Amino acid sequence: MSVNAILDGSEFEQVGQAVSQAPTADVPAECPQAGLSAVEGEAAGVCLCNTHPSGSQFEIEDYPDYHFAGGHDWLEWGIHVQWGEERFRTLPQNLERAKVYCQEKKQASHEVRMNDVSGLMVGRTGVNRGGDRGEHYEYKVTWGRITLGIACRDKAGDERPNVYARLTGRDCLLLGSEAGHEIARNLIVLLGGEIGEEKLSRVDLSLDIAGLEVRELQEAVERKQFITIAGTVEPKWEVLCERKTGFTAGKRPMRLVVYDKNWQPSG
Repeated sequence: MSVNAILDGSEFEQVGQAVSQAPTADVPAECPQAGLSAVEGEAAGVCLCNTHPSGSQFEIEDYPDYHFAGGHDWLEWGIHVQWGEERFRTLPQNLERAKVYCQEKKQASHEVRMNDVSGLMVGRTGVNRGGDRGEHYEYKVTWGRITLGIACRDKAGDERPNVYARLTGRDCLLLGSEAGHEIARNLIVLLGGEIGEEKLSRVDLSLDIAGLEVRELQEAVERKQFITIAGTVEPKWEVLCERKTGFTAGKRPMRLVVYDKNWQPSG
């Protein structure tokens, strides 16, 4: 069984102290490097996502049949970056050149080297934060498993960050959310940016409980055996397979999703 708490909204404040330390010179071995040393082990996905190897699960006290693991399963945040006049003259030019090359060649991305950082992949399109109607960042840059959206603004406005960063569930699994956050900060610094305020826009928290049938919790929910401040609680029922598959509680900006990870539709 898996439990995901999805927090999404502009009211999130500055990234917590645990994930906002000054950038270091270490990145996981999986990521492209620009003269940086690799760190192994602690940056791997141990207890940082909802798809862990069995060795990263812990026993639940007084419930020896159940084991759990949890952590971050998605992370998005905005960053106010001061690029500096000289750097900002060349950065958009290089990104635009790579973007146009992708469009002309009809390819998804193009690898470039900037400011001694190799392995940068510039996308043929920009990236939107908040869906199709969200804020647009003109350039999409990936480095290993780090994704950045960079806007054509030297200085971030009071309300609008000029850099957007994203770690998907798989990125959190392979890097760890804290390590991924530090790598994103490192990348911005290597590209010549000075990092200011950071604001979370989305964070998914996950909890896996091995051995616990989601049906047991869903039946308790259907009997209204719960306490919540959520305005809505919705049990889920798969009609074709006649199977209880979990439930949701609440809605954006905070939503709880409980589901059976082992269940797959029969096609």
